[in-house]
Amino acid sequence: MHLNVGSWDRIARLAIGIALIAYAFLGLSSPWSAMGIGAIAAGLILAVTGLISWCPIWAALGVNTRKANG
Repeated sequence: MHLNVGSWDRIARLAIGIALIAYAFLGLSSPWSAMGIGAIAAGLILAVTGLISWCPIWAALGVNTRKANG
């Protein structure tokens, strides 16, 4: 597994992931509604890929936002 998520990509993934999870629990809809579950799932995926600096979709597409020495 080669790391393929750069620093700005990581920051964006973490921020959007946390925002989606917060929306699900603090938003107007219930976290157990279809939109709430979708927001939680998307937020968790984004947050985890940001934390581990690896995205399977980027790997499949051959995209790398990480610097060679970073």
